[in-house]
Amino acid sequence: MRISLCPLAVLAVLGRQYATAGVVGFPEDKHAAVERFPTSWTRHVGAVTSHSAGSAKTSSIHRRDDDEKKKSEDAFDDENHTGISAETASTAPTANQELPNTSIFDWLQNNNVPNLCFFATAARLLRTTTEEVLRRSGLAQPGGGVGDGLTREDTILAAQRLGLSFSYYTLRGRQEALGPGPDRNPHCRWNTVAFPRHGSPREMGVTYVTSRGTLHIVVARNPGTPYATFRDYLRDPNGLDVTREVLNSHICEYIYVDFGASSGSWVQSRRPQVQQMNREAQAETQRPPPAQPYEPVPGMTVDPVSGGVDFSSLNPDLNNRINTNSLTPSQCDVLLLLGFAYSSSQLGRRSISSAPSQEEKQKVHADSCSKLRSLVKPYNEISSLCSKITSLDLYFELSTKFGAGTYDYIQATLAGPAGKHTEPIAYDPDAGFTKTIPIDLKKAFGSAVIDLHGIHTVSLADSGAFWKAIPNGMFNDKWKVKDISLRAKCITPGFQVQNDILAKPTWYQHPTAWLWKPYTWADVATINVTQANWHMTPPCTTISKLEYEFKIADKMTAGTDDAISLAFQQGKREIALGENVSQGYTKKDTIPLVDMFGTSRVQLRDIKEIQIMEEYRTLIFSDQWLFQGISLTATCADMPKQVKLAKFEHVNKWLGDDSTKVVWTGKVLLEDWMTVRAT
Repeated sequence: MRISLCPLAVLAVLGRQYATAGVVGFPEDKHAAVERFPTSWTRHVGAVTSHSAGSAKTSSIHRRDDDEKKKSEDAFDDENHTGISAETASTAPTANQELPNTSIFDWLQNNNVPNLCFFATAARLLRTTTEEVLRRSGLAQPGGGVGDGLTREDTILAAQRLGLSFSYYTLRGRQEALGPGPDRNPHCRWNTVAFPRHGSPREMGVTYVTSRGTLHIVVARNPGTPYATFRDYLRDPNGLDVTREVLNSHICEYIYVDFGASSGSWVQSRRPQVQQMNREAQAETQRPPPAQPYEPVPGMTVDPVSGGVDFSSLNPDLNNRINTNSLTPSQCDVLLLLGFAYSSSQLGRRSISSAPSQEEKQKVHADSCSKLRSLVKPYNEISSLCSKITSLDLYFELSTKFGAGTYDYIQATLAGPAGKHTEPIAYDPDAGFTKTIPIDLKKAFGSAVIDLHGIHTVSLADSGAFWKAIPNGMFNDKWKVKDISLRAKCITPGFQVQNDILAKPTWYQHPTAWLWKPYTWADVATINVTQANWHMTPPCTTISKLEYEFKIADKMTAGTDDAISLAFQQGKREIALGENVSQGYTKKDTIPLVDMFGTSRVQLRDIKEIQIMEEYRTLIFSDQWLFQGISLTATCADMPKQVKLAKFEHVNKWLGDDSTKVVWTGKVLLEDWMTVRAT
């Protein structure tokens, strides 16, 4: 085992429980001990730095409601934000961790961690020098250079005297239902996961697994964005650029100074400097992305705005090399990183998410190439099945917020290679107004079939009504749009696509409101139709797993003494659902595809009919029962997505009153399968 150079020095001081952790290290073969498929980041709020007993609240940030997301996004984007602890909405219960007295510092010493690591990282996050932190802590600079001779007691004393507290993010493992995961075994993920940037400053400490298999702490600027850079202030006081190294490593934790929990007056006095640091970091994101620290993949085209790669418009040769597994592991890593950077920028935010997890270096590369193929696959499916569309609808929805309606006229203009067409949307609509507008393709664009990518923009225009100004003086007021979507039927029967073109609810108003010109039409917005945002339903043609859920209604006498089974029109066998079952009976199970269909990969269009069979167990007369419904859930074979057939969930029909073995039949169409989630 090799002990790390600077493993978790700051983090242990921040309140992590390592009392029973022992020595943490990595095997000599340099394979990082990382968690496979952890499910969420967890924020530890207001961790206590004192050596006296205390606790640190933790909360999952894997899922949050829209209001919480908005607040946290604003916090990150606020140039004055420093980092103040706050509760975060969570689907998992919070948990408290007891802070051990001095055992965490003993743990640091047992791992040969330089005590200077704490001082160097804290200094940068407070935008000061290591010497200043030492001085403010009342510690003299030892002879032989800063850091030599610093002891465990010095670190404890500094934390107390400074009144310094941190918050930090860790990964919670899949099997860990409560609180943070890596109390004893750090969960580290490949860097393309990045961190959820919400509610934290733009400069943070980062713990990562180096190429040597050790843990190290550096400082990240603009983490979770295409502009992220990483610098090592322990090896170089001016900050050694280690961006390339970190981008090819596993991220374990993110740390920042929690001004809401820190009690020291000097720490609080550093707020203006930290705010200035955030402003400088934010300014960097307003410029074109910096030169990327990677070797370009032959054939890839980098988007000049986001600095990423659009998976929906890959070079054909590169696309073929991805699907035939002809790329090197490092090339897969680069494309994953740039692909997430592009898709995040198109959604109106720059965080990177949903990347592969790995247990060690070789598995990292194998998983990253597999993940890359699964991400490119949907675009290939769309290209082959939906390159052209036969119908197009424009969906428009106003927010339900007070004042979101308008007294004005609203219209939309669709434009692109297919042509240009304007449709009226509404006049004097109220808040919450919704409308789906079918576009006559032949009339609008001269053809009943157009290219999927034939529409590049949707422009909104506004005009006041002249007569409205006389009785009440209201015209050209603001209005708020909640959603705008394009929905189309593919040229391949059974497939549909949708593009949600509005990134977030937005207020609009006539550009010359309250002047004479408001009575004429004027554009208030032009929204790009991003090609990568087209999503197809169903998203795949082939499935590798099929599950069912069968229900009998929970009503008096709804059960039956008979034997009930499930079959498919193309199936080779029946599946027993139950016998002598009572009201409210439910059964969920997986259908053996090979036994049922003769193959482990089934075409969705081959599932055409579901049959419910019944065998009587009564001697004289049939036993009626109330069939509530059945649903099917399928997992796509070549991409991490699931589809669901829910049209028969609420049949609610009495069956078993005749002698036919097949007592119910449900016809299945390809368009009945709806995307439910990514796996």
